[in-house]
Amino acid sequence: MLREEDVIFGKIALELNLVTPEQLEEGLSLQERYFPPLVLGEALRRKGFLNRKQITLVLSVQQRRLSCREISRRHHQEELKFGSLAIHRGLVTPAQLEQALRIQQEQMERDRYFHLGRVFFKLGILSFREVRSVLALQRKSLMSCPQCRNQFNVVGYRKSRHYRCTNCGTHLVTSRRFSDDYINDTIT
Repeated sequence: MLREEDVIFGKIALELNLVTPEQLEEGLSLQERYFPPLVLGEALRRKGFLNRKQITLVLSVQQRRLSCREISRRHHQEELKFGSLAIHRGLVTPAQLEQALRIQQEQMERDRYFHLGRVFFKLGILSFREVRSVLALQRKSLMSCPQCRNQFNVVGYRKSRHYRCTNCGTHLVTSRRFSDDYINDTIT
């Protein structure tokens, strides 16, 4: 049985044109002959299809993708909560939530993670003010760094507390719009 890491490794090696589908199949076949099975990269190296430098490249891309998946898993519950609150307030429909979640998943596969509120905003479904109102129901606030322009989702937001940028240490201010890039981090 293939491990998730091997499936991802194989897909990345194909995407980067480092191996052909036939070579990948040969590597998988060699992998099955060993107990415990070889990792796919080593099987492809033994067959002469990849060198160590190429394996390192694939592993670095794989690590980024797996960490994005972990981020996605952790945030999935919160995103569903955001979506449920937006539906309950009559701001979005279940079909719109499904569409936004699908787009969010596609972005994650491109090594980008966009919070659900930003996806709704980009689709023109929610205004920035509406996104902030749903976040407030979750005791969150969108804040920005006036110095380096990073944007943060602050969890457990309290007006009386001061928050600092994790990048440059500048005091954060309440965001008045989405930054040009994605939200850089979450602060608790």
